[in-house]
Amino acid sequence: MNSISLNSIQIPRKLKIVRNVQELSSQLKDILQSLGYWSKSILWVTGVYNSKKYLESIVKELTIPKPDIYVVGNNDFSAVSNLNSVLTKNNKKCIVSVGSGKVIDISKYCANQLNIEVISIPTTLSNDGISSPVSVLMDHTNKKHSLPSRIPNAVLIDLTCVLKSPTRLLRAGIGDLISNITAVKDWQIAERDIKEDINDFSLLTSITAANYILHLYELEIHNEKFIEALARGLILSGISMEMSGDSRPASGSEHKFSHAIDNLFPNRALHGEQVAVGTILSSYLQEGDWRKVKSFFTRFGVPVRAEEIGLKDGEIISALLHATHVRKRYTILEKVNLDEKMARDVLKRTGII
Repeated sequence: MNSISLNSIQIPRKLKIVRNVQELSSQLKDILQSLGYWSKSILWVTGVYNSKKYLESIVKELTIPKPDIYVVGNNDFSAVSNLNSVLTKNNKKCIVSVGSGKVIDISKYCANQLNIEVISIPTTLSNDGISSPVSVLMDHTNKKHSLPSRIPNAVLIDLTCVLKSPTRLLRAGIGDLISNITAVKDWQIAERDIKEDINDFSLLTSITAANYILHLYELEIHNEKFIEALARGLILSGISMEMSGDSRPASGSEHKFSHAIDNLFPNRALHGEQVAVGTILSSYLQEGDWRKVKSFFTRFGVPVRAEEIGLKDGEIISALLHATHVRKRYTILEKVNLDEKMARDVLKRTGII
């Protein structure tokens, strides 16, 4: 087991889950003042439409007369260059990032490059990037890259705001969080088969994150208690990656499957939707309780079939076979070494096709 120095990991100094914009704004003001940042030293980064409206409601509560607001269009390297230029030119010391995963990812990445603070205020819960040290960015060919970024100094979540976000995004967040189950199992397989180092603290944190929602089967997806548990689980999942120093505790064979889809058949579904289907497959191959996982997803409307993530039978077979080639990481896929006949059989047995 790796040794861990508590001084070598960073976690958000503050996590607050509140129920309205007034409470969130009050918490944010305290954080900014404790950091010594206010007004002109802050760049407010957001997306379009609802994210921008919510940011405007925050700055109104804080009575900031002329806030410097930057609207992110895409999460590609061109956008990174533009945002870095604005931050440097205006001598900004802190980013307050208000929006979806795309907005928060680019904010964390730029903060890391410039060594400045970033505060995460997600307006939905579609993945664990709200608190992780990883950002997903697109290159000029629309290929996704997972890159090191700065873990947020603080994470603030307004449940009322999140509950208004599209249900599809919340379902994607469920898929991303539950996938920790198979990611952790893959890590344990790698430890046993190829003697890969495992970080037990990180592993425990990751599986605890998934368990935040796994026992809430009887609740509805828009239940406040469920959404708060989803938020806490995703935050904890992000922190597990900081503890391990990479994405290993929250990204295994199910994520390799999702990356394969991105490579071969881009823009068919959301990341968390693809990962959910991959989690069922991985759990089956790992001889886990895949039926329980599938039942949980079905209960909350998370995709469980190829057609629900925009793939035909032949396409999902190709993606599954391609998954071993997208990242050099030992998982159950490397252990079983599927061929086309085996892949089709697994997909049929799990009801994915």
